[in-house]
Amino acid sequence: MSKHFKYLLLVTAAIFNLTSLWSQADTLCVTNAVSNYHVVGWAGSTFEWSTQGNGQILTGQGNDSVSVAWNSIVGTYQLQVTETSAEGCVGAPQVISIVLIAPSIILLDQPICAPDLQSYSLSVSVTGGVLQSNAGSVDSVSLNNYLISNIPSGTNALLTLLFNGCTDTLEVLPPACPCPIVSPPIIAPSVSICAGASLPVLNATVPDGVLVNWYADSTGLNLLAADTTQFTPDSIGVYYLEAVDTLTGCTSITKSVVAISEFPETIAEISGDTSICLQEPTTLQASGGTSYLWSTADTTAAIEVTPQENITYSVIVNAGGCPDTAEVLVNVFPLPDLIISNDTTIELGDTAVIAAFGANAYLWSPTNNLSCENCFNPDAYPIETTTYCVVGTSQNGCTDTACVEVKVEIICDELFVPTAFAPGNEGDPENECLRLYGTNCVKELDFKIFNRWGEVVFRTTDVRDCWDGLYKGEELNTNVFVYSLEVVLKSEEKISRKGNITLIK
Repeated sequence: MSKHFKYLLLVTAAIFNLTSLWSQADTLCVTNAVSNYHVVGWAGSTFEWSTQGNGQILTGQGNDSVSVAWNSIVGTYQLQVTETSAEGCVGAPQVISIVLIAPSIILLDQPICAPDLQSYSLSVSVTGGVLQSNAGSVDSVSLNNYLISNIPSGTNALLTLLFNGCTDTLEVLPPACPCPIVSPPIIAPSVSICAGASLPVLNATVPDGVLVNWYADSTGLNLLAADTTQFTPDSIGVYYLEAVDTLTGCTSITKSVVAISEFPETIAEISGDTSICLQEPTTLQASGGTSYLWSTADTTAAIEVTPQENITYSVIVNAGGCPDTAEVLVNVFPLPDLIISNDTTIELGDTAVIAAFGANAYLWSPTNNLSCENCFNPDAYPIETTTYCVVGTSQNGCTDTACVEVKVEIICDELFVPTAFAPGNEGDPENECLRLYGTNCVKELDFKIFNRWGEVVFRTTDVRDCWDGLYKGEELNTNVFVYSLEVVLKSEEKISRKGNITLIK
């Protein structure tokens, strides 16, 4: 490779100095960031070159000529040279700016096919310079942004960018320009007519710019009518419709299908439960057609009715304009006249007699604390207030429900904490373990005992627990302790108490 050099002229003054007569900037391409530099100084001088850490002195360090490889990163760097004469005099450093550039072409988006699928276009952004393309036309859209259009389909686009003697290229593969998705024509899926009726005119719906072809088979070999959204068939059968895009000639992948058939004789029928209880709904289901009109003005095949007395319902069933009528009588049975005993109140442990009348069969719930569940007058002995409900059934199978509340009153004992106890003594066992008395109404409990230093020596949430005078496995001596009692009764009443307890040894 032939070398070229940039020159610096070095002169001396009263103070040994270095003066540059060459351009203060050197522009290089990052793809070829190696350059040679030369200065002219005094005979016998040595030269110290520096790239400020942004390049590498390949050859010539100490001489008046060097070869430098710069970092291949876009940016501005500096080359510095300092002359030292044979007598040891040092000149002022001289600096040149090194500008590394890298022209680039960036594809902004995927290439776009033209509506007619014969060409495509693409958009790019560049760092500057002159953009060229081997195909299509290049148009500036905005600063450094270009549109290359009218590139023939199937042709690779080769783009070249020239910038200050540097070059970048970009090859873009052509996009696949398949046919657009053409939706098949919209048409009613089937047409049914009464026997002997005239064949209908078939109508298809497609967007603007789309035409319709009609076929007698799914393969499209037997064309019946072209470029029309209306078609009058000459016989009952199945017909196929194809949509064609007029701009590209592309066709719908699938064909719409419409069938013309004759309705069989319409026979209207009604099914459903026609014997019901008062206030009970029943669903009547009509069949035999495609549309329905009930005497209730409903137009669905199934209707839900809740008649209050015996009544006849009718429906007109229509299949392709071929109507038939059916009717049905719905019998309504009365509910049992259920009578139940009044609410009552008992004390816990007592029994209440509850009873129901007016039905043929009875079923009570809940069944807990009842003497029987299917008699009319069971004994109830609940342990808490309970609502008992009975389902009475008539001879026609109709049911009614009634409920009675048995309220249970609980007579609570008075809460009591002894003021002293003597654990370990052979006496009354009740006096050897401290417990809470009168707990028959307690729902929740937090019972704590503290020593004189505030330490908890005993704690329980169980009404059956008691304190035996031990703390951490050791017997405590005679002393006075403080207790704290927090109670929630079954009535949800909250009670808080504090007091002293004497432990006697």
